[in-house]
Amino acid sequence: MPGDKLRSLRSLAADYSVAGGTVGAAMEVLRAEGLIDTVQSKGSVVVAVPGDAQPDPDMAKLSAEIAELREMVRDHDVMLKELHQRGPAG
Repeated sequence: MPGDKLRSLRSLAADYSVAGGTVGAAMEVLRAEGLIDTVQSKGSVVVAVPGDAQPDPDMAKLSAEIAELREMVRDHDVMLKELHQRGPAG
């Protein structure tokens, strides 16, 4: 949504399992198309929606739920790795 701040390049790269340069290149395209604006040391902010279309509220809700599920999966993955490093119980 316009006004929303984007996460850091590092965070986006990790979320999508791509190189930071790939995210940086994608952000350059979004800037060139006038969809985001970036201010040094403050980050990037959405300034427009492609085609000036209004986002579907159901899709926004679904996207938020997917992001929450991804975070939960990451948290569980970390816990499983920690348990695996401890070795068998008992």
